[in-house]
Amino acid sequence: MMAKRKHILLLMVLFCRLATADKLSSLPGGLLFPAFSSAGLVNAAAMSLDWRQEAKVLYSPPLSQEDAHSYLVSAAYSNRMLGINLGFSGSYQDGSVYDSVFSGLSLRISRLSVGVSFRKAIIESTSPVETDVSSILTLSPTFRVGAVAYHLGEESQIGAGIGLGRLGKQTLSADILFPAKPKGKGIIDQYAANVTLTTYQESFAYSLGMKFSRQQDGFSNDNQIAGIAGTTFPISKSVNFTGLYRSNPHTVTVGFVWLWTPPADKYIQTSKEENWNTIWNKSR
Repeated sequence: MMAKRKHILLLMVLFCRLATADKLSSLPGGLLFPAFSSAGLVNAAAMSLDWRQEAKVLYSPPLSQEDAHSYLVSAAYSNRMLGINLGFSGSYQDGSVYDSVFSGLSLRISRLSVGVSFRKAIIESTSPVETDVSSILTLSPTFRVGAVAYHLGEESQIGAGIGLGRLGKQTLSADILFPAKPKGKGIIDQYAANVTLTTYQESFAYSLGMKFSRQQDGFSNDNQIAGIAGTTFPISKSVNFTGLYRSNPHTVTVGFVWLWTPPADKYIQTSKEENWNTIWNKSR
């Protein structure tokens, strides 16, 4: 009788974990834990470290006459081995429309995840497609390091960082951004540093971050500090409402996220295999 009760309790705990996991969408968590459905804009390699399907629609209203209406639609899929991301973003102001598209692909090989992203800044223009390459190395279940080379070429930027914590629980990411080839005087070089914390509870999640950026061109050095906050909570089993705020420049973003999780039997089997691999690697 006691064994039967233990099995029932175990099934209830597993059901609660899965129910919680499939009703909270991802939040921006820095370079190492980007928002899943738009990871191709930040770090495509992160997609294959999660297991979910997620789609979102976001809108940023103008907060002043000088601001534009901005929007983003994106979706991503991953089975913890292969991830793919497609997205569309744009802005509208005074009759002018600017649209862009992006996509990302991610592959995980043991502890290493690699990714590639493609972005077309303005669809109607003749500007070239920008390419990013990224990687994340998982050193332990709660510690990862990663790097991204943005828009490969003469203007390439390098992002690198470390991440602590577990997806869907609490994560902390610290990362930096710098030019691959600093130009020096007369040419603009961009530098940035970010720290982001995300925390997931049963019925809501929140994200807090701070970004320091510096534009260095030999004539003027403008430093900028911005605070970032976000939250998400379910309005149904598979739909979340999400909101984001940035202090500098002041930006408010709201939207809806749809998400789906894998069947319970696949989730359990994959967890068993990953736990076995961890035990095997530690025993060697």
